[in-house]
Amino acid sequence: EGIEWFPVHGLKTDMPYDESKDAEFFSRPYPGPARVELCAGVFAAFFPHDAHMPSLIIGDTPERVKKVVVKIIAELLNLRRRS
Repeated sequence: EGIEWFPVHGLKTDMPYDESKDAEFFSRPYPGPARVELCAGVFAAFFPHDAHMPSLIIGDTPERVKKVVVKIIAELLNLRRRS
């Protein structure tokens, strides 16, 4: 699975934060400054100030992906918001 990463700061909101889905959607202004290609045994971590676009095809052929998403309450990580 390919995932593009964007800094949230400066992105235009397409769909405001929906608490029931725990998600907010943004316009994709350009190809992401970073692209991660995950394979079996590899993981990625994203933080509240990170926008990410998952489910991107790697190569020419779509493949089924099994994954686990774990969400941790940000305050428990003692994170400070980047400016």
